[in-house]
Amino acid sequence: MTQHFSLTCPYSASKAQKSVTVTSHHQQQQSGSRHESGWGWLGLSYCAQWPLHTIFTPAILQQYDTLFGFLINIRQVQVTLQHCWALQMMHKGLSSWSASVWQLRSHMAFFVDNIQYYVQVDVVESQFSLLLEAIRLTHDFESIQQAHCNFVSSLFRQLFLQMPSVRL
Repeated sequence: MTQHFSLTCPYSASKAQKSVTVTSHHQQQQSGSRHESGWGWLGLSYCAQWPLHTIFTPAILQQYDTLFGFLINIRQVQVTLQHCWALQMMHKGLSSWSASVWQLRSHMAFFVDNIQYYVQVDVVESQFSLLLEAIRLTHDFESIQQAHCNFVSSLFRQLFLQMPSVRL
């Protein structure tokens, strides 16, 4: 099953053959700087073969791609904060930055690490175990399909991915 998963990176096909990968909604909303760094271009696709195509519909696959983009965003922030820490350690004695800047980086890293832990342990793993239990207890395909839809909906709800963006 995992051989059908692939990372996608849509590109301009002026000189090359056109890509058949559809750009996700989250990728279309990314700012130019995210695309310039490469993180915003990553996507997830899955080629669902029969009979899995009835569970992994295009709408569900689009939701998985959105979820993947969210997880990539969290990881990108973690990597950036780790890079800032590495710079801080390299220039420890030479830095003219105040201690409050380094404390801010530390607090941001703590916050992002805890968000990542919440996502992985409290949401994804707990919902996945509920999905497996629902599949184990059922004997018909429609119940499995409904359990999977509930799984994806629960992920989006608990990760606040259905909430509108707030700008301050």
